Amino acid sequence: MRFSEPNPTIRHRQSYVALPSNSGIIGSLHSPLDLGKFLKGKLDFNALPSVIHEGTHHWCFLSPVGTALSLLYYRGVGTVVEFADNSEAHEVEIQAGISDLIRYEMASRTMAPIIEGLALFAEFDVAGSSRDVWPIPLTWVFGLFGGQPEDDLEASLDRTPALMAKMRSDELLIERKAKVLLGSADAGRNPYLAGYLTVKWAWHTAASKRPEFANADVFFVFLRNYIFSDPELVRLLLGVSREEFETKFAVRLQHRLLTLRNGLDGLPLKEERPLLDSLENHEWQYGSSCDPGTVGVTDEEVRNGEDVLASSIAQLECLANSKSRNRAVWGTVVDVMSERDAFVLDRCEVNVEIMQNGTFRVNYDPEAQTFFCTGQCAISGPHETSGVGYATMLVSRNLGLPYFAICYKGEVLYAIGRGAPDQKEEAWLRRLALGVERTVWLTDSWETYANEWRDKVRNSQGLPSAGKAKSSTWFDAVLPDFENYVACVYWPLCVPPGLSPELRQRAVKSLKPRGVAGLFPDSRIRLLPLMVGWSLGQCTDRHFQAFISSCNPDDTMLAVLEEVNEYAKSRWGSDLFAIEDEEIKAIAI
Repeated sequence: MRFSEPNPTIRHRQSYVALPSNSGIIGSLHSPLDLGKFLKGKLDFNALPSVIHEGTHHWCFLSPVGTALSLLYYRGVGTVVEFADNSEAHEVEIQAGISDLIRYEMASRTMAPIIEGLALFAEFDVAGSSRDVWPIPLTWVFGLFGGQPEDDLEASLDRTPALMAKMRSDELLIERKAKVLLGSADAGRNPYLAGYLTVKWAWHTAASKRPEFANADVFFVFLRNYIFSDPELVRLLLGVSREEFETKFAVRLQHRLLTLRNGLDGLPLKEERPLLDSLENHEWQYGSSCDPGTVGVTDEEVRNGEDVLASSIAQLECLANSKSRNRAVWGTVVDVMSERDAFVLDRCEVNVEIMQNGTFRVNYDPEAQTFFCTGQCAISGPHETSGVGYATMLVSRNLGLPYFAICYKGEVLYAIGRGAPDQKEEAWLRRLALGVERTVWLTDSWETYANEWRDKVRNSQGLPSAGKAKSSTWFDAVLPDFENYVACVYWPLCVPPGLSPELRQRAVKSLKPRGVAGLFPDSRIRLLPLMVGWSLGQCTDRHFQAFISSCNPDDTMLAVLEEVNEYAKSRWGSDLFAIEDEEIKAIAI
């Protein structure tokens, strides 16, 4: 399942991160054109929202829950790929693999709104201003957009808030957020708005109960740990029957989020507890070990989560070493699982030509006459050959430094990076670059079978083949109404807390068709882009003038804001604007 940026422009591909491999692309980047800017850490600023959005996805998936989801997926994919050519003789194994993949799809789709909500919160709210915690995606922001690092890394990172503020002053980001707010809040069909509102309401409530949470950076790191290091979610993914998973997984996720938004009741957040100490940049920010400091979990839950995670990883390694199983398939699965910490920004097929004298030329477009990369060949294979290779731009895990490699026939033909990685780090970066080809092979092998299986299921239901239609996947054929289930999980979460059943139903009805536009009187809808600009810290003259042109001569801004607040209260029981001394002090969304 791919997690993509919202509403990309028509000028470039849509950015995404695929959860299982934790790899993807930044759609506006293009290796032949942007390589120099990439290596200098001076990428074009229009790529920053996509980098922070997809970087948040990548960081969230570097976690116990992310690892558990990936294990489910590759365990299922490996089984299907191994036995697909002789499926009739291995129906039991195939069904076990499909069962893992169904569980993966159910879980990832149930989590999609909170996954997208955290990424949007990073784009629109996280500032890099906390002196207590440091969200890892901001390291990548500085490494790719902050220029050459200075000797004093801390002084360099101090410039990150200015980068984030500059991003939010761009009119394109105002339009990007406005489009998110105008989307449907039906979480099953549109995870963006429902997820963003879920995170925002959780933040507002938590900040009112605990002063540390008033800083968006602190809450961002906390929420990522609170959800993605939850060992009970890991156990439900990997260590229980399908029936128990189906009845308890979404309930556990919803309960964790409801506890936050309803005032932190039931969580051991005592005033004397050093909450910020538990959010420092420990190894849990990168890896798959359950963090015993995660709020609201017991020691027993941590042990159970760790045990089931370790046993599932050991199971894959046994399959990779078993003489009775396809070691090539399972060896590839183990390799791909171990390479999930590569934050890939761009990858593309390239045409490679190696001359007899050991020099090489790489061309992105076979019809173009200009080569974008040349040099001395560094691979052990035969010279005087040509074929297809891969060019990959990725970011190192710790310092966010750029690394570029061209791989050909299982070897690194050419590599260049910034900084001075030690020998161990350099070897690891080269392996990550080579992993792209393995990931593509596994994904393509499964998708071929998945499309055949989808059409078989549709045929058994008396429906026509879906062909190449992307709107109908194999999972849609198995559980066509699952999106309604996801919507029910999030309706209590994306509206203000404490609503009566009647008012909650009215809020849902207002948000479902056209997002927060349903909270504005029709005559005041032009206030919404202005409100978005205020929430991001920057208003544009164009939006202000457009709003003024829609007002009557005797309208005052305060009267309009109060009118909108009254209308919003009737729709969802809460103000959109907090007004004090005739000034806006806060905006709910």
